[in-house]
Amino acid sequence: MQTRRNCLTIFGRPVRRWLLFLIGLALGILLMQPSAVQRGKTCTSTVLGKRRQFGLPVVRLPGVDDTYPPQKKSLAMLHYMHTKYGDHFDWFLRADDDLYVKVEKLEAFLVQLNSSQPMIIGQTGFGKPFEQGKLGLDINQPYCMGGPGVLLSREALRRTAPHVHLCLADFRSTHEDVELSRCVARFAGITCPLAYELQSLFYNNYDGSFAVSGDLNVPQVHQAISLHPLKQANMMLRMHRFVLNEQLAELYGKLVRLQREQGSSSTSPSLHQVKCTSVEEVDVWQYISPPYMYCAGNADCPRRRIESPMQYCIRNAIQQLMRQMNSHSRELGREILFRSVLYGYERIRPPVGVDLMLDLLLTHKRLKGKKTSIMVRRHAYLRRPFLQLQISDQSSNSESAAASLPSSEITVHIVVAVHGRLSSFLRFADQIEQISANGVERVRLIVAFFPSTMADDDRKALERVQTLSNSVEVDLTLVEKRQFSRAVGLQVGIEKCPPDALLFLTDVDMLFTNEALYRLRANTKLGRQVFFPIVFSEFQTSAAKAGDHFDHSTNRGHFRHFGYGSVALYKSDFDAAGGLDLGIDGWGLEDVDLFQKLLNRTQLNLFRAPEPDLIHVYHPMVCDPSLAPLQYKMCKGSKADGYLSAADLTDLVYPLLENITTRQFA
Repeated sequence: MQTRRNCLTIFGRPVRRWLLFLIGLALGILLMQPSAVQRGKTCTSTVLGKRRQFGLPVVRLPGVDDTYPPQKKSLAMLHYMHTKYGDHFDWFLRADDDLYVKVEKLEAFLVQLNSSQPMIIGQTGFGKPFEQGKLGLDINQPYCMGGPGVLLSREALRRTAPHVHLCLADFRSTHEDVELSRCVARFAGITCPLAYELQSLFYNNYDGSFAVSGDLNVPQVHQAISLHPLKQANMMLRMHRFVLNEQLAELYGKLVRLQREQGSSSTSPSLHQVKCTSVEEVDVWQYISPPYMYCAGNADCPRRRIESPMQYCIRNAIQQLMRQMNSHSRELGREILFRSVLYGYERIRPPVGVDLMLDLLLTHKRLKGKKTSIMVRRHAYLRRPFLQLQISDQSSNSESAAASLPSSEITVHIVVAVHGRLSSFLRFADQIEQISANGVERVRLIVAFFPSTMADDDRKALERVQTLSNSVEVDLTLVEKRQFSRAVGLQVGIEKCPPDALLFLTDVDMLFTNEALYRLRANTKLGRQVFFPIVFSEFQTSAAKAGDHFDHSTNRGHFRHFGYGSVALYKSDFDAAGGLDLGIDGWGLEDVDLFQKLLNRTQLNLFRAPEPDLIHVYHPMVCDPSLAPLQYKMCKGSKADGYLSAADLTDLVYPLLENITTRQFA
């Protein structure tokens, strides 16, 4: 990370200046995989318009090993940096291998400082209470904490490095950052600055490493120059992608502003839409009162919790607004702090973006004169515009393009657990036989059969399996001497499949078509994507009505968005996630547990979408009171949702309400 170009403005004229800084990564040989390797993958630099990729150059320091504590290693590294590069760089950063540095932001910070002055910069620390007086520091003398990184100017390093051997002979503690600060204070005459702002610029997460699945769109990440600790390699790459996305958004904002200045956007942005000519064209805003959103015209209205994507959109828009409002806070002598959203309105306009009108509670904090803080309310009108269409031409890579298409040569391994339910199983077997007879799709049926108390039904089911095996590849496993468990049954069936098998875990109550199997293949990608189709679930009233099961009328059924029982995935992804929880007996919960395990696999995308050719045929449900409380609650809820549609429920209840009203006023 050697040469970085920066532009300064002097009396209105841009002047180019070269800012040189060197990053020293303190790590031992045993610590170099895999996280340290990821640091090398994210080391890039823009030089004169070109992007250069740096590897991870490793220097073996003479006389230094992996002995802990690493005071000797850190001080020897400073001596090496001074000897080899002391005259070639302005700044030197001592860093750990679990540190992420925003190089562009570090550059903007350092260009304001004079490297010819002795300086040491980092997050200030004083040690833990029980260590007071035992660190070799003077009373109230701070030190720069090593985790978030320690910056040394060229002059500070010049004064300190020649005397490192004296510091090595005078250790007072086991903390290498304390000894580094003591050495700099002794020979350069400077200490870590007592600046509150440095806590946010050189950020250290005291609760531990950043969560791999946690939200990075938080003020601490936006404000920081360095972030510590990121101990997992995939977290380092995830942080890097997040920072790149932020830079992309900033560049897009600059592009929009340039277009407006150029005159391509003759009018200022506005939330007012083009004049409507009909009632249908008038947009309906949704009302926001955190944590709820109120709406009209949808099935889940009038009130529902604000969904996670919209929460992210609102939070991100507010944070960008705060950063813009505080971009000149020092010059204006005030700082605006966000407190909460009191209420607001939201609408999504597909051609434009997301429009927000928010009533915000803010704190106005004076930085000059009489420092006071007052609470204020302000109305914010915001728009999160959608990006323009981006097209990636894959014609040059025919192999990858072909690999992305679903192939009918891939066998779908359909895995079911069977216990009783003879009529449902016979219907399920008939459709498997029909699909196989069409010759379009290749399927294999894996059945885990739990004997029931109805021996005659079990005999008929096993006979049907025997006849089905004449036209379809069937694998039957009897699970005897055990209470029925869907998780156990599916696990037994999955173990019969090869590691690269495409699995479809489902139930005998399901109906599906060749088109459904095609989309299962298309939406499932090995090591990248799992498909959780949202099935169309019939109401109880549909069972009494003659008609097509694939009729999606609102009074026949609904897409059960809360169900995760049917899933298409590859066996290797299933195994990597940890499989099913075999300790779950009875109805439900095993599918939710698997969904959560797959969700924790950050490299997997969980694709959810309605599948019109996947039908859950109604059947009576019996919720055993002996189930675990959560399972029993979920069972009752699923049973209630399967009775009848809202329209049929209204037709049923409304006459009863009329009779009650008539008697009251008779």
